[in-house]
Amino acid sequence: MDDAIVMRIDDSPVRLVLDDREARDHSVVLRTLAHTESGLRKRATVVSESFGCTGWSIASDEGAYLGGADSAPAPLVYFAAGLACCLLTQLTRYHRAKHLDVRGMSIEQVFTFTRTGSVLAGTFLAGAHSVHTVLSIDSSEPPDRLAELARMGERMCFAAQAIMGEVPCTLELVTSDSAACDER
Repeated sequence: MDDAIVMRIDDSPVRLVLDDREARDHSVVLRTLAHTESGLRKRATVVSESFGCTGWSIASDEGAYLGGADSAPAPLVYFAAGLACCLLTQLTRYHRAKHLDVRGMSIEQVFTFTRTGSVLAGTFLAGAHSVHTVLSIDSSEPPDRLAELARMGERMCFAAQAIMGEVPCTLELVTSDSAACDER
């Protein structure tokens, strides 16, 4: 087990294979390979040839409340941070493209998750209740231009659009005894 929380990697074990349809239909494709290490600690390797970036190896763990060692950020921490940072990226791209006077921006975000049911009874269901984002902008631009910046940043944010709309998700189960046996 590697103790590093986040590592930049140049030779990734994840191979990005795009067929022609994927390359045409999607502007960003990320591939992730994740595995368990010990306890509730996991490691994920994420690569994207879409961005022309190197890959990243990221450790994740849960806090003591779930029986983890709290040795790395929990998966939902990365999820929430990714949403906020993705939004800031797109806001920055837009204000630069429009040559807006923006000296700085910050986001305060409250992400509320839900859970119902019972693990033992097989009725447990996790979900997201709400995301409340407060965007603070240091700028001399008029309010209408800043409102347009906020609107376009949200529209341009892949993460925000993924959680705001319905995104098809599939789960394919492969066991050590068989080939693919279940897809939802």
